[in-house]
Amino acid sequence: GGNGAHPAQPGAARAAVLAGLPAVDLVCLYDEETPVPLLEALRPDLLIQGAGLPQADMPGAEQMQAWGGTVWMAELKGDHAAAAAPETL
Repeated sequence: GGNGAHPAQPGAARAAVLAGLPAVDLVCLYDEETPVPLLEALRPDLLIQGAGLPQADMPGAEQMQAWGGTVWMAELKGDHAAAAAPETL
């Protein structure tokens, strides 16, 4: 999925950085085209996505709103992808 840009860091490295944040309960990597099946199974309270797409076009936003979840759009710094080196997050 995504916008076709390749992450600067492998998925496991990104997941490890995010999992280390005190406010993060769970980080999941997925192989599907979109996170929708995982979101429907886990029903999280919060989904944070890079601000590369309008929220109306973001896979999973509609499902999150259906059960009262919140979607936050993370503004990307400069030309870095959301998966850029941890110091840019």
